[in-house]
Amino acid sequence: MVAMAKKRLTDAARKALARAREAHAEALRGTYELGQALALLKAPGMSEAAGFADGFHALCESEFEMRSQAADRLVRAVSQVSEAQFTKLKVHRVNALLDLAMATEADDTEAVLAQRTVTLWAGGPKLALAKATTEAIIEATKQVRAQLGPTTVKRPKGRTTTTAERTAATAATKRLRQRGCEAAVVKVFATKPGAPSRFVIDGLSQEQLETLTKR
Repeated sequence: MVAMAKKRLTDAARKALARAREAHAEALRGTYELGQALALLKAPGMSEAAGFADGFHALCESEFEMRSQAADRLVRAVSQVSEAQFTKLKVHRVNALLDLAMATEADDTEAVLAQRTVTLWAGGPKLALAKATTEAIIEATKQVRAQLGPTTVKRPKGRTTTTAERTAATAATKRLRQRGCEAAVVKVFATKPGAPSRFVIDGLSQEQLETLTKR
């Protein structure tokens, strides 16, 4: 009887955990979609056209109870990572990684978001991001700012991907998942100024590739 009761408790706990994980993932996907919509509303004149004469931050505060900093950080996050990466890393870690990428001198945003090992400053220590806790990344950002000063600003080199291109990549990823390609992710990469971005499908098996490319 004791063993049966323990098994029932274990089964119930595991089912509850699975439900909680799925709900959390769904909430993160919703947050990502919110960020994409806010990115559009942040464009000049969009919030005013939607009926908010005081602008974007007033809209966020009124409609979504989001402070200006939180709204800006969410828009920044969804502009830099895919929905799959956002869901996997979660918003707090994405923002911590982006803060670190902006603080360091090197043009290392791609490496930081891929959670590789990066050098914090020239001649300084290295940090293996994949193994680091989010709190350790936040602390490393503080160290970088203390070493380099708070005014370090990196500007993107060449062109960057557009909101429309990132939205297209996210939509294509969803369509691939609907077709059974659960691990597939469509990524968009900026190219040289004046040239279109490059789209890459990552995570397809050979069988899935052959199925998708059949005539």
